[in-house]
Amino acid sequence: MYSPQRQVIVSQAAEDLARRLSSTCPQCQNPNFVAKQVTKGLPCELCNMPTEQMKSTTSVCDSCGFSHIETNKKRVADATYCQFCNP
Repeated sequence: MYSPQRQVIVSQAAEDLARRLSSTCPQCQNPNFVAKQVTKGLPCELCNMPTEQMKSTTSVCDSCGFSHIETNKKRVADATYCQFCNP
């Protein structure tokens, strides 16, 4: 109960719960409309090969199944994250 590490984890869990409860589905208004899938493969800025950086996230409603894909604002990944340019 008095462990500082546990207090930090409990605080983060509470913030995550509050975020999930406040994110509602645009179609049915049920809570927990958050990103559940991450698509990797943002292209490298130098060689244009896919990297492990996030390309898009998919939010899915648990109740009605509505989904929304949000692409990363960055169009290319820094070459430091490329497995071909920087192995």
